[in-house]
Amino acid sequence: MYLWIMYDISDNKHRKQVAKRCKLLGLHAVQKSVFCGFAPSPRLVRQFEQELPYLINLQKDRVFILPMPQSTKQQLKSFGQEALNVLETAPFVLFL
Repeated sequence: MYLWIMYDISDNKHRKQVAKRCKLLGLHAVQKSVFCGFAPSPRLVRQFEQELPYLINLQKDRVFILPMPQSTKQQLKSFGQEALNVLETAPFVLFL
């Protein structure tokens, strides 16, 4: 399953915990608060979703999880410094 995870988390400790979980899912940092890539296990994604309420402040923080269908993934365009390098490490097909 291809995923984008984006977040706005105010607490440094909580932000680091979410970033660590994203990396454990096999995602790659595109920006400091944006991860993308192929998560090989839907079970791990569900587990991550279940952990989120305990990792963040639900009153202040936001986390968005966006699954990406194959057809959309193939239309992804990337521009700028290292954009291609980061996304090449995940099994994405890019058309520039």
